[in-house]
Amino acid sequence: MARITEDPRRPGVVIVDHRDPFGRRKKPSFPKTPEGIRRANLELAIIQSQGRAECAVAPDIVMTDYVERVLALMTRQVIDGVRSHGTVDNYERLLRLHVLPTCGWMKVQAITRQKVQTLLDDRKMRGECSRGHLGQIYSAVSTVLSWAVDDGILFANPLFRPGGKKSRRDKDSHHIKTLETKAMEREERDLFLDTALIHEPRWYPPLATLVFAGLRIGELRGLQKADVRLYGDPPGIRIKRQVLDKRDKITGRVVAKPKTDAADRTVDLASRLSVILRPLVQRQGRSPWLWFDCDGDPTLTESRAWTQKLRDAMDRVQEGAGLMHPGRDPRVMVPRFTPHHLRHTFACLIITQQAVRPGDLLLYLKDQLGHEDVQMTARVYARWLKQRSQATVDAGADRGRTGAPPAEPPTGTVLPFRK
Repeated sequence: MARITEDPRRPGVVIVDHRDPFGRRKKPSFPKTPEGIRRANLELAIIQSQGRAECAVAPDIVMTDYVERVLALMTRQVIDGVRSHGTVDNYERLLRLHVLPTCGWMKVQAITRQKVQTLLDDRKMRGECSRGHLGQIYSAVSTVLSWAVDDGILFANPLFRPGGKKSRRDKDSHHIKTLETKAMEREERDLFLDTALIHEPRWYPPLATLVFAGLRIGELRGLQKADVRLYGDPPGIRIKRQVLDKRDKITGRVVAKPKTDAADRTVDLASRLSVILRPLVQRQGRSPWLWFDCDGDPTLTESRAWTQKLRDAMDRVQEGAGLMHPGRDPRVMVPRFTPHHLRHTFACLIITQQAVRPGDLLLYLKDQLGHEDVQMTARVYARWLKQRSQATVDAGADRGRTGAPPAEPPTGTVLPFRK
């Protein structure tokens, strides 16, 4: 709220305390004279005319109540076909899990960029979220504050980033994933799988599926017995759905989101993986799922518990195999890889071992990994695609079929340069 007050540091001076449209605090000063006070009142009138006279909700509303209002309005937009249902569910999950437990009691007007950045840094220090996940949380909070601007609670969105898409796609942004991509070497992969087979035999099949098929964690959870084709020409795994960490509001079960026609794909089934999955596919029982032993769809609790047990088993396997490195505290050793890094391992070993012809490599990886376009595949795995070889450049410099070069280099007189 803009107001005129006396400057406590400078006697005889009045200031107009307000925030500009970008949320920055401004304090223009005027002398405490009749002319100066008149100019200060004129400045205050201009500022108030640019603001909103009244709010659609209470100005001191807290984040918990205002998020409920925003989600209800977004749900109405879903019904009208303006916004997608998946976007609203994603915003709701991010806000309830990561924002409201910490900032739910705060007023919307008290949310600043520094407080949101502190929240994200805390999540990053704990290792709860990746850089991409932190960017989604930032976007969700920014969307809520944009609604607050429309309702008259804020003059401007404090999380607004000037410059639009250009500033969000710089080299420090989470959109550039090339520097984050980590993968195992072939020897590390074999050591990892051998250790899992000995110490964690129950979790060996899903870990081997991530390594040899390059699936996402949601696609791994969504596999059913009928999706695995052990016999055929060629054998493969049909990726028809992915199980998300969201609950259906009516049935209470997890959301088994079907793949679109563009994302529905069949990945090649390695012979080594076929031997591992055969007992699970031929297992007798009413459950159609490959990993879950339940009659219908698994519940959200079962899905999350299974995923967490898989992550814990993978950490124990890495500890047994010695695949550890110092964390933020150099005295504490932490695992080097996550389940998603097994997907990168699948792709990088195909690239480095030159298992596919160079002309078909990117297209093959795009189809296997389910990327939207080839540019995304090239961006994520650019570090492995860029290879230098002395044999390659020598092969390009070899002579054709015109015969061997002369025994001695030709000699002659160097001609002087003439204009």
